[in-house]
Amino acid sequence: MERKFVKKTMTVAMILSFAILHLSNFCQAADVTIEIKAMNWSYDPREISVTQGDRVTLNLTSLDGTHEFVIDEYGIHVTLERGQWTKVDFVADKPGDFYYYCAVSAHRGYGEQGILHVLQAGKIHTTLTVHFSKTTANIGDSIEATGSIDPPVGGVSIRLVYTRPDGATKVSEVTTTSDGKFTDTLNPDAEGRWTLVASWLGDETHFGGESQPAYLVAQAPFPILWVGAGVGALIVIGVVYYIIRAKRKSSLPPAS
Repeated sequence: MERKFVKKTMTVAMILSFAILHLSNFCQAADVTIEIKAMNWSYDPREISVTQGDRVTLNLTSLDGTHEFVIDEYGIHVTLERGQWTKVDFVADKPGDFYYYCAVSAHRGYGEQGILHVLQAGKIHTTLTVHFSKTTANIGDSIEATGSIDPPVGGVSIRLVYTRPDGATKVSEVTTTSDGKFTDTLNPDAEGRWTLVASWLGDETHFGGESQPAYLVAQAPFPILWVGAGVGALIVIGVVYYIIRAKRKSSLPPAS
C-alpha cells in the first residue's frame, strides 16, 4: 500500500514539475513587434533580436521599389512594394543567428541583408570589428583588411562584403585564427570610396553580429612616367636651342 502511495506521489510530482517547466517557458515568451524597412541596398534596422519562444510580428515595407524579405530557416519569403506594409507572424522557436535578405536580382550581393538574433540563455554576445591597413591607396595597390571577434572565436567563417564606388560588390569568405582574428586582401580597381562590412552568424555558444563599415579611398597613381618624359623633352629642347644659338653666333661676321 505504501509503495503504491509513493509511486502515485512521485508520478504526480513529475507531472507537476513538467507542467511548471512548460508554464515557466510560456510565461517567459513575449509578443514582439518589429518594424523593418527595405531600401537600396540595405534594411533598417540591419540587426534585430528576440528571445527563443517569442511570438514575433514583423511589419515590413519598401521605401523605393520592389524588394523581398527572406529568412530561409523560418520559411519566410515575402515581396515588399513601395509604400505598402506587409505583416509576417512567426514563433521564434529556433535559437541562433539567421540572415534576412533580399532575393531580388543581385540585391543581397549589394549588401541588402541583416541578421535576426534569436537569443538563448547562456549564449555569449560578440563584437566584430574590421578595418583597412590604409585609408587611402592607389588603384592596383595591395591593401590588407584585418579584423577580429571579441571575445575570440577560432575556426569560424567571416563574410566580407566590399562595395565599390559604383555600388557593385565583391564578397569574400575568410576563417578566423585561434585568437579570433582574420585577414583578407583587396586590390582596388576603381577610383573613389570603397566600403567593407564583415559579418558572421555565430555558433552554438556565441551570438553572431555585423561590424561597423570600414572605408578606403582609391585614387589614380601619380603619373611619374609622364612627368619624366616631360622633363626629358624640356632638356632636349633646351639642348637643341643651345646648339642652334651657338651655330648662329659662329656664322655671324666678326665685329669691325
